[in-house]
Amino acid sequence: MGDAVSDFDVKVIDIARVCHDAHRAYCFTLGDYTHRSWAELADAVREPLYASVQEALARPQTAAQIHAIWAKQLIADGWVYGHVLDEERRIHPSLRPFETLLPSEQKKDRLFLAIVHALA
Repeated sequence: MGDAVSDFDVKVIDIARVCHDAHRAYCFTLGDYTHRSWAELADAVREPLYASVQEALARPQTAAQIHAIWAKQLIADGWVYGHVLDEERRIHPSLRPFETLLPSEQKKDRLFLAIVHALA
């Protein structure tokens, strides 16, 4: 996020971390233990999360809108859809329209928004 980190950036980073940790914990409840800890994430994985937090803070968003923002950022960074998450090859199974996601996947975007709003 650059050399000079503003108070806003710190807040975005902190909210992004909490969102990621909650996402990871939610995935654990679904039996998905594939998500790495925040400390293990590459910048390429963190950056779309920062952008999504900034968008959610800037204006009201629905879960579908925030998912589209996240997906657009990933696509711009060279990610593609695939059935299995592969961070090295930039493949993500959730990189598809919100309406086509399983309800359990849609809940991740709703959880994200709830956390952003609670911490804003």
